[in-house]
Amino acid sequence: MKFLFLFLFVFLISKIDGIIIPHPNAINIKGTNESLVYTYDINDIFFSKFSFTDLNHDLPFTCENSSSVRICTADIDEEIAKKLHGSVLSCLMDFEGSGICSIGIYGTDFPNPIIQGEFKPPTKGGHTIIKGYYLVLGIYYLTILPNIPVYPVDHLSLASTDVINLILDYEGGCGERTLQWPNGFKYSFNHSNPIIDKISSDNSSLVAIGSNYCSNSNDVNIFIDGAQVDKINLISIDHELFEVRYTQQYCKSIYVNIVSGGLESNKIKFEFKPLPLKINSIPKVKGGLITITGERLSSQINNSLIIVKIGKHQCKNIISSQNEITCNLDPVQTGANDDSNGLHVNVSINGIVNDNILLFSFDEPFIYDFILPQGEVKLIGDCLGTNESTQIYIDDIQQLNLTININDKQTTLLFTPFNQIKNSKLYIIVNDKKSNVFQVDSSFFVKLSPLSPSVLGETVNITLYNVNILNDNNLPTLTFIDNTTIQGIDNLNSNEYSNHTYSFEIPIGCGRNGISISIGNQTTHSELYYELPIITSCSIDNYQIIRCFGNFTNYLNFYENDKINILFSNSIDEIYLPTNSIDFKIDSFSFQLNKKYKTNQVYLSVCNELLPIINIEYNSTVQTPQPTIINTLKPHLNSSSEQEIKQNKTNSNSFSSNENILNKQKNEKIPTINIKGTNESLVYTYDINGIFFSKFSFTDLNNDLPFTCENSSSVRICTADIDEEIAKKLHGSVLSCLMDVDGSNVCSIGIYGTDFPNPIIQGEFKPPTKGGHTIIKGYYLVLGISFYSIIPNTKVFFVGNIGDELFDATNLILDYKGGCGEKTFQWPNGFKYSFNHSNPIIDKISSDNSSLVAIGSNFCSNSNDVNIFIDGAQVDKINLISIDHELFEVRYTQQYCKSIYVNIVSGGLESNKIKFEFKPLPLKINSIPKVKGGLITITGERLSSQINNSLVIVKIGKHQCKNIISSQNEITCNLDPIQTGANDDSNGLHVNVSINGIVNDNILLFSFDVPFIYDFILPQGEVKLIGDCLGTNESTQIYIDDIQQLNLTININDKQTTLLFTPFNQIKNSKLYIIVNDKKSNVFQIDSSFFVKLSPLSPSVLGQTVNITLYNVNVLNRSSLPTLTYMDNTIIQGIDNSNSNEYSTHTYSFKIPIGCGRNRVLVSIENKTSPTELCYQLPEVKSCSISADQMIRCMGNFTNYVSYYESGDVKIQFSNGIVVDDIQNKKIIFESSFFLFPLKPEYGSSELSLIVCDDQSASLKVDISPSLTQINYYPVFNSTGGQIIINGENFIPNTCDNSSIYCISNQQIYNCSFVNYTSISCDIELVGPFDQICQIKFNGIKQNKNISISYSPPMVLNSTMISNSSIGGNITIFGNEFYDQIDEILIGKSSCSNITFINSTSISCFVGPFNGNNSQLPPPQQQQYVNVTINGKSGGSYLMIYVESPNKGDLGNQSSENNKNNNNGKNINGGSNKDDAGENKSIFEKNKWIIAVIVLGFFIITGIPLFLLYVYRDKRTIRQLINRIRNKVGDLKIELKHYKYKSDLDMLRGLPGNGGGERPLTTEEQEASSSSTLPPERPPQIPLSENQIGKLPMK
Repeated sequence: MKFLFLFLFVFLISKIDGIIIPHPNAINIKGTNESLVYTYDINDIFFSKFSFTDLNHDLPFTCENSSSVRICTADIDEEIAKKLHGSVLSCLMDFEGSGICSIGIYGTDFPNPIIQGEFKPPTKGGHTIIKGYYLVLGIYYLTILPNIPVYPVDHLSLASTDVINLILDYEGGCGERTLQWPNGFKYSFNHSNPIIDKISSDNSSLVAIGSNYCSNSNDVNIFIDGAQVDKINLISIDHELFEVRYTQQYCKSIYVNIVSGGLESNKIKFEFKPLPLKINSIPKVKGGLITITGERLSSQINNSLIIVKIGKHQCKNIISSQNEITCNLDPVQTGANDDSNGLHVNVSINGIVNDNILLFSFDEPFIYDFILPQGEVKLIGDCLGTNESTQIYIDDIQQLNLTININDKQTTLLFTPFNQIKNSKLYIIVNDKKSNVFQVDSSFFVKLSPLSPSVLGETVNITLYNVNILNDNNLPTLTFIDNTTIQGIDNLNSNEYSNHTYSFEIPIGCGRNGISISIGNQTTHSELYYELPIITSCSIDNYQIIRCFGNFTNYLNFYENDKINILFSNSIDEIYLPTNSIDFKIDSFSFQLNKKYKTNQVYLSVCNELLPIINIEYNSTVQTPQPTIINTLKPHLNSSSEQEIKQNKTNSNSFSSNENILNKQKNEKIPTINIKGTNESLVYTYDINGIFFSKFSFTDLNNDLPFTCENSSSVRICTADIDEEIAKKLHGSVLSCLMDVDGSNVCSIGIYGTDFPNPIIQGEFKPPTKGGHTIIKGYYLVLGISFYSIIPNTKVFFVGNIGDELFDATNLILDYKGGCGEKTFQWPNGFKYSFNHSNPIIDKISSDNSSLVAIGSNFCSNSNDVNIFIDGAQVDKINLISIDHELFEVRYTQQYCKSIYVNIVSGGLESNKIKFEFKPLPLKINSIPKVKGGLITITGERLSSQINNSLVIVKIGKHQCKNIISSQNEITCNLDPIQTGANDDSNGLHVNVSINGIVNDNILLFSFDVPFIYDFILPQGEVKLIGDCLGTNESTQIYIDDIQQLNLTININDKQTTLLFTPFNQIKNSKLYIIVNDKKSNVFQIDSSFFVKLSPLSPSVLGQTVNITLYNVNVLNRSSLPTLTYMDNTIIQGIDNSNSNEYSTHTYSFKIPIGCGRNRVLVSIENKTSPTELCYQLPEVKSCSISADQMIRCMGNFTNYVSYYESGDVKIQFSNGIVVDDIQNKKIIFESSFFLFPLKPEYGSSELSLIVCDDQSASLKVDISPSLTQINYYPVFNSTGGQIIINGENFIPNTCDNSSIYCISNQQIYNCSFVNYTSISCDIELVGPFDQICQIKFNGIKQNKNISISYSPPMVLNSTMISNSSIGGNITIFGNEFYDQIDEILIGKSSCSNITFINSTSISCFVGPFNGNNSQLPPPQQQQYVNVTINGKSGGSYLMIYVESPNKGDLGNQSSENNKNNNNGKNINGGSNKDDAGENKSIFEKNKWIIAVIVLGFFIITGIPLFLLYVYRDKRTIRQLINRIRNKVGDLKIELKHYKYKSDLDMLRGLPGNGGGERPLTTEEQEASSSSTLPPERPPQIPLSENQIGKLPMK
């Protein structure tokens, strides 16, 4: 009892002061993923339940006691753990079993959280998951020491929030941090390990993209190949990117890693790949020197492996430097598989391959430079063609009939123009390929004599032609490529300086040298050839040593300086012998011939100028070299081309016979009847008499595809087995072996494109519209081809080297250029495959509210090919801003919150439909006092919907806003006051606006109690600040020009929205701000020197004259009249009252119009303005009461405000909200003397006021707390319990939630339910018969008086009957309120023995025999008083115990029928004995009556006949029924019809008649009785089951 009293006291105090005192002290708290266990002292209070009120979910505890402790356990599993969040209260219980609920819980009462796995958030922050149990039990955010809140992304008050996979809005950061829970538990964590995903470089810096980098450079160290990067080279770093200065001139790989915040990243490999940027072209059939320029074209590693592949062709004799690679490319014979253009250039240095695309094409003419040797024009370039094929154009005019001379390598072109070329544009066309355009001027040129000076140097005369006369006093200069300059000497051979000769001392040198000759402002380019040695003869010694003779005296020095080499060439390879392999003397030189060179030409190279030595022809059988000695002369400039042509002819003769054979085989078309390729075989069908393929040889791969042939009478079928691995290798250069009918065989034969099978395309080829690397799958895709053709003539090249073994011809990667619409591939055999691009896909939609931007793929880039739809409506093409393959943008604005669906039809293909939500965009929110609550105003965009009755929800943190009113750009709602508690969430609360389920995703944070000044006015000379959270009279400090205003009297309204004070001195253009609880407001500029006062202060809402006195008016304005201006710019002119000659303080009158509320007005006179306010009169609510129909009725004088109420300008404010007229049958009524509105369940006792045009009247306290008027403290229950009704006033559903009945005997609490505003009911299922004492708790308060529950006495209704009174028998008594505690049963005055309790409605006992001597029993034919006493309470009734009086005839026969029914008997024996069970049944059950129809109707007073239609089995049953009815209702008129047997008529004779005695038979009945057709007796009937009886027809 002490504890109960303590609980009552504590609970009352908590309701008064708003604090929670009861607090269990657990000895130990242990939470696991299976249970939550609290251990308490055995005598301490303890938690019996946790209630999570937001989720309507409970966590009950099961407690077990030992000698000294109580252990309470709650079962936990994953689903339960997910619900342990949101607001949580507890139920407490003491050791006596008394309990109390809705109690707050300290943070120390919760278990330590269990962190599963590691919590390693990203350094940049964002949405981060922490996994575990009990993470937010009793809290709404996590705290990082010292005091940094970390909020969950999802509201913890929502049932959908998963708190075992809790998503945090983590702010990010670097280094170790610690989370601390209210119970003191700490969990230290660090950020995730840094990861480098990708490295890139522009060769001035390295950029690493990844995650989890510390953004402070002091926290990181970066390493390249294990060496730390100096911090001075760190350009920038943030969480996902860092950049360091780093250059690399060589091709190499490096390893980069970072140590960030003490954690080490992965090491990532980055390759500085070779970067080939430019390549020359060479003639395809000639081959030649390839020069590739670029970056990182060599390595620092000695003996590096460098491979250059151009298409499938491998370059040889590679020489590399940082910026250049040179190599030789073999001649390529033009065949069926022509791959002349767009060949990928691949440079591999130590396995590092370039990834940029550089394309090479054969035979692309290009002009690098020009010179003017001897007055001719010499073009220098690549692929300049042949003398026959090249056309020269000057200024776009073809130069016909020109004699041109092009060298064999097609690198120089020499011609003599018909006229001097003066600054003209020159280009050439070779085989329809146009070169670049070059600017050429040949008007100023020179001629040299001699043409070839000695290598020892000599004087050369150079004649200059067409010299400008202005330059006649100048001397020319000759400049070599290395900038060596030689001054010319005038030979004085002529006075004509336009064509004049000068001499130049040419220095020692060799080879071919480009020179420029300049005079004055004129320059020309030419070349100078040093003399080559003369070889008189050559011989071959023993087919090994080549020895050449001549005079080589002048060349020994060049030999010693490595300027002389031997070159072996076969037009494919060029191999230089090193100088030390040559025996070079004054009169001869010799070297060894090596057969592995397989050469047919040998040259002497002098400073890279070639002097032919010998031709060698190999016998095809014995490979014996046959030398042809070339007698060389001193080379002449004009004969060089002729010499090259002559040598080409000589070389080609040796191959003529083989080529004829090949041409003959190639020109013989294979007579193929049918070609069929599948994924299992390739089958060719030929004419039996024709040649056929016996094998395909893929020369690049060194791989063969053999055919197995079988012959029939007319055809030959040749089959090659195919599987996936074989099919992958069917690519690259392919030749065939042909076989004839006689078995002869020839190989290395080309194949026509028509001789290949049709490709098999697997799946759909649907490339992206933007192009790129795209896979086409199938078989025979590239057999005999090196690129694809799209009709009519678009080439599509393959990615990778088609001659490479790794090239997969079944998964072919195309370098597809993209496009929209249907296209068709065509193979050389005519096979066509049509395809379309991939279906468009929209991945993401975004909007800046002026346009919609869709990001996706496979959009056609031409606007004519697309149609865009928004919500099914096509967007006008004029609104399409832009479109490319992965993005389109359309003009679209949306002012409301709504969702739309966007899709596109692109090239006839429809995309997915993607949903996009125009979410609400709250941008600004005011602050309110936490303990006061108040009006929240949110401004922004899309804050309403076009849908009527939209569901708008505003949540600020965990707090829900009420009474929401929304428009496009503003939402207003009310936030309830919040008591400051342990879990203080005052700052940084997320503002969530949901409109029809669409929630804002921007972050707008709200904080309580942040002071803000919006405006000021000067009413009556005081200063009134208008704002939010302006504090209280005690807590607010005012600062003017940063000086605190001490000892000011300030007045702040209850909502903290206005602050009024009188300054000590007038404020003249000063800066004012306030500080409330250490929070500083914004700064506001104020001037109060000119102010006004109004009289009266509050004019009538009907309009009135108001006198306004102006203070501190400038004397210059005394002749002016003031004006009063409303916010809507309504202006009222003041009238001078002429009350004073002192115009600095003067009064004027103003006619104030009809209006209401508080109005900000400006009073102006000339250049002076004072803001003040005009407050119209407000109504006064004098009293309020609650009527019987649950309406709140308020009295006052509201005559002037009825019209304002009807226009919506008057609102009733009550219970922290505006009263809304939303109850159908209880409307708000507003009359001149009263108003009334319905009492709603959510209302509590509160202040009531009227809002008139946004101004609030004085408030009146209205008490609507529930109160008791009546309780039945002495209820009487029946055997199943009962109901207690509590009557009172002002009941709401919350009242019954806090009301219950506690019964002491079983220690059970019975909850009550709401009936109406004046009553609640408490159902108590408490079985008797013992009286009970219960306690009542009403509205959370325990009542002083106990309830005494008593139970009704037993009620006897009827019983079964005994057939034979002489021997007695068992009877069953039926009634109510029977219990097992039976004291006694009396039949008359005789006790009934063998009493048995059956259930609450039936008991049985044994009645002794009646023998005439037993005076305690009345005669059997009389009713007996049956009295039952239970637990001292008695109840009884008169009943017939015996069926009838005994007679002799029946005594002997009725011994087995000692139990018969008294009234509506029931089976009470429970079937323990078959005989007894049958005898104890009622007459309805005993005989299993076959009920046809019963219609009973009677009228007691008038005696209307009762019609009984019944079928019985025997006569006795009918008589017993009629006797019972007669006993109840007296005389009846009974008519039995549908008799079918004579025995039925015998029964009628025993029925009672109208006047007593037996009823006589009617005439109809007598006729039926004497009828011979009526059977005498009913046949014996089989008893029916209860189920069968229920199915009998009733009439």
